[in-house]
Amino acid sequence: MTFATLDAALTLGGAAFMCGAMLISTKRRRRPIKHEGVHGTARFMTESEMKRTGLLPRPGQDSAGVYLGGWLDRHGRVHYLRHDGPEHCIIVGPTRCGKGVSNILPTLLSWADSALVYDEKGELWQLTAGWRSQCAGNRAIRWAPGELEGSAGFNFLEEVRLGTPYEVADAQNIAQMICDPKGEGIESKDHWGKTSFELIAAVILHVLYKAQNSGRTACLADVAFAIGDPDRPSIELWVAAESASARRQSAHSNRGGWTGSTRQTGQRARVRSIERQDISDAGPRSYHRAEHPPL
Repeated sequence: MTFATLDAALTLGGAAFMCGAMLISTKRRRRPIKHEGVHGTARFMTESEMKRTGLLPRPGQDSAGVYLGGWLDRHGRVHYLRHDGPEHCIIVGPTRCGKGVSNILPTLLSWADSALVYDEKGELWQLTAGWRSQCAGNRAIRWAPGELEGSAGFNFLEEVRLGTPYEVADAQNIAQMICDPKGEGIESKDHWGKTSFELIAAVILHVLYKAQNSGRTACLADVAFAIGDPDRPSIELWVAAESASARRQSAHSNRGGWTGSTRQTGQRARVRSIERQDISDAGPRSYHRAEHPPL
C-alpha cells in the first residue's frame, strides 16, 4: 500500500512537472519579440549626454551660442540648451508656435559676433537692432531695397572691375541676376531671355565707361534710363555703345592686349559682338519709341 501511494505521487508529480514545463515553454515561444527602432530611435537626451555634446555647460563654464531649448532638472530649475559649434542648426515648427520669441530673439540678443539675418517682416530688426548696435558693439545695417526710407543702399555696378579682364564676367553676372531672378537658367529656346541678357550686359559696360569718363558713379538706374530714355532715340544708344566698345578695344590693343584666361577673353569678344549686333539689327523703325515704349 505504501509503494502504491508513492508510485502514484511520483506519477502525479512528474505529470505536473511536465505540464508546467510545457506551459512555460509555450509562453516563452509566444512572448512578443522587441524590435529596436521599428518606430524610430529618437528620444530625449540624458543630462550626461547633454553635457557631453556641449548643449548643457559643465560647472564653471559659460553658456553661449544658439538657443535650442531648455531642460528642467530634478530641483525644478530651467537650464538653457545652447549650441556653439560649427554644425548647422535647424528649428522646425508650425506657424505662430513661438520659434521667434523662444529661439531667434534670445539668440540675436546674446550673439556678440556678426550675423546675417533674413527678416521678412521687419520684427527682428525692430527688437534687436538697438541692442546689437549700442550694447554688442555691432554695426547694424538694414537693407530693404523695396522701401523708400530706412534702408541702406548698395550699388551693384560698383562691383564691376573696370579695366580688368573680369569686367565682362562681372557685367554678365549682374545681367544674369536681372534676366534670371529665380536662378533657374536661361533656356536656349528662350529668345527674349537670351537677347535681353546680352543687351543688358552690353549696356552695363557702356554706362559704366560713360560715367567714368564724366567723373561720376553709374548705377542700375542709369542702365534702365539708357534703355528707356523717352527723350533719346534708341539708335543713339547703340551707336554710342559701339563707339565706346571700339575705343576700349583700341586702348586695350595699344596696351598689348589682355592677360586674362581664354574664357574671359572670349567673353569680351562676345560682348563686343553683342554690341555690334545690336547696332546692326537696330533701326529707326524697329526701335521706334512709339513701338517700344520706355521701361
